[in-house]
Amino acid sequence: MRSFLIFLIASLFETQNAIISPPNALLEISAEIFNNWRDTREKFMDSMKHPMGLPHFNCSRPILDSATSVHQLHPSQIDVIAALGDSVTVAQAAKSSSIFEILEQYPGISFVTGDDVTLNEQSTLINMFQKFSPRVKGGSSDRIRKFYDFNFAIPGSFSYELPDQAKMLVKTLKRRLGTDNSKKWKLVNIFIGHNDLCQFCNNEVNRFMN
Repeated sequence: MRSFLIFLIASLFETQNAIISPPNALLEISAEIFNNWRDTREKFMDSMKHPMGLPHFNCSRPILDSATSVHQLHPSQIDVIAALGDSVTVAQAAKSSSIFEILEQYPGISFVTGDDVTLNEQSTLINMFQKFSPRVKGGSSDRIRKFYDFNFAIPGSFSYELPDQAKMLVKTLKRRLGTDNSKKWKLVNIFIGHNDLCQFCNNEVNRFMN
């Protein structure tokens, strides 16, 4: 409170003609400064409850014609979120509390497809896109059972294994979406390379060069 009073007094002196302003004007200035400070404090406290969330994500959804190329594409026109990669993309050990749980996967909070959290709690690609298009598909979960949907990342994968993941994704998209598959816009996040780097450090490069 003391720091706020100092800030208030300093702000009043910085305001043009503040010292000779009528009492009502001073009260209005004081109220405005206090309200701004209170709003800023509340936003900060909200962000500390869920530091990984975006509680003030309020982008509007425009009304657009159907996109005919990726250059016209808007987030609201994405129909499917999918993912390829390694342990990071399936959130391995993300909620683990001991060394005995480090192999556990938590797809529900994957930074790409995690659908067990709201955007206020934790930002993931899919809950961002849900703000624009609530019907977007691809959300993964681990609330009742592990459900990966279009997240085909595999822990321990190397970059040379991405084609196999991509083939599984394409096969699943065709089966799930049927004749609409070619009409749907898809965002496929590819995040991989950690295991490749570890092997390069050990000079194990032969299988990557084949």
